[in-house]
Amino acid sequence: MSYQSKGESRKRIKQLLKSFSEVTKQKKSLGVSKNISKFLDEVLPKEFPNYSSSLIIGGFAPMVDEVNWMLDLKDSRRLAFPSTNDSGEMIFLESRYEDLVELREFGVVIKSPPPGSKEVMPDLLIIPGLAFGKTGERLGRGKGFYDKFLEKYNGLKIGICTSEQLLDEIPTEPHDIKMDGVIMENQILRFNR
Repeated sequence: MSYQSKGESRKRIKQLLKSFSEVTKQKKSLGVSKNISKFLDEVLPKEFPNYSSSLIIGGFAPMVDEVNWMLDLKDSRRLAFPSTNDSGEMIFLESRYEDLVELREFGVVIKSPPPGSKEVMPDLLIIPGLAFGKTGERLGRGKGFYDKFLEKYNGLKIGICTSEQLLDEIPTEPHDIKMDGVIMENQILRFNR
C-alpha cells in the first residue's frame, strides 16, 4: 500500500488506526512488544556484541492510537522518554514508565518524565511513526521533533508499528532519516546501513 503525499498518508493511516477495536489494538500491541523483547534479547546481542543489558532504551509513552510496545518488556530495562529542554529541542530523560507524569510537551499532553529526571543519550531508540516504508522511511506526525533529534543521533533507530502501517513507499524529503529496523507484531525488519 502506498499514498501520494505525506498529508494524504497521514490522513489515511489515522483513519485506519481509528478503525481498530480495543481487542485488535491490544493483540497487535502484545505482538509488537514480544518482538521488541526478542530483538533486545536475541538479535541485539548477536549483531551488536558491545551492547549490554544495561543499555539505555529511548522510548515513548504510547498515545491512544499507538501500539503499546512495553507490554512484554522486562522491568529491569533502563528506559528514557522524550521531553523538551528550555530551547524547545527534544531530549531524553531517564525514568521508569510508572513514574511518568502528564505534562504538556510537543504541543500536546503526554506522559513524560517527572521534572528533575536525569538527561541521557539513549543507546537505542524505539521510535513511533504513523507509517514506515519497506526500506526504513518514516512518516511522523509532521511536527519534526524526531527528525531534528535524529540528525545528531548515532545510535540504533528502530521504528515500531502494526503490519498495516508498513507501506510500500513513503514520500521523503532530504532531511528525513531512515530507520535501522522496523518491528511489527508479525515480523522484525532490519536494514543494512
